[in-house]
Amino acid sequence: GKLLPSHRYPNSVYVEHAVDYIAANFDKRLKINELADRKLAITLALSLHATTQEKRKELMPVANAYDIEETVMAMRHYAKATGRRVTFEYSLIHGENDSAEDAEGLYRLLRNMNCLINLIPVNPVRERSFIRPDKKDVYAFQKKLEDLSFDEIKDR
Repeated sequence: GKLLPSHRYPNSVYVEHAVDYIAANFDKRLKINELADRKLAITLALSLHATTQEKRKELMPVANAYDIEETVMAMRHYAKATGRRVTFEYSLIHGENDSAEDAEGLYRLLRNMNCLINLIPVNPVRERSFIRPDKKDVYAFQKKLEDLSFDEIKDR
C-alpha cells in the first residue's frame, strides 16, 4: 500500500511523493534524508528490484535518475535516525534478478540495516517479457538470504 499524507504534518507532500513510483521530478534521496532528520514515524518502502545500478536501470527506467547506492544510503540513514524499519520491495524476475548471486548482492547492499525485504514474484508482463519464477526458485532465493542471516523476509 501507499502512504497517505498526514493531516497533522504540514509538509505531508514529502510523504506522498516519497512513495511515488513515477518519480515526479523530485529528489527522493534529499526528501528521505529530510524525513529522517525530522524523525517522522512513518514506514518507508523502496522498490529496489536489483542490486546494481546497471541492472536496476534495465528493470526500472526511474533508476536513471536515482543512484542505487545513494538511495540505499538515504534509507539506511532514515532507519538509523528514526529507529524504524524500512522495507525494500524486490520483484523476482526469472533469469533477471533471481539467482544466488543476486541474493548475495542484496545481502551485501542491505546488511546491517533495520529492514524488511518483501520478495514479490513478478506477474508476467508481455511488453517487457518478464517471466514469473517458479515457487522453488523463489524459495531458493529466500533460503539463500536466510542462510546469509537475513531474517526479515516476506514472501508474497
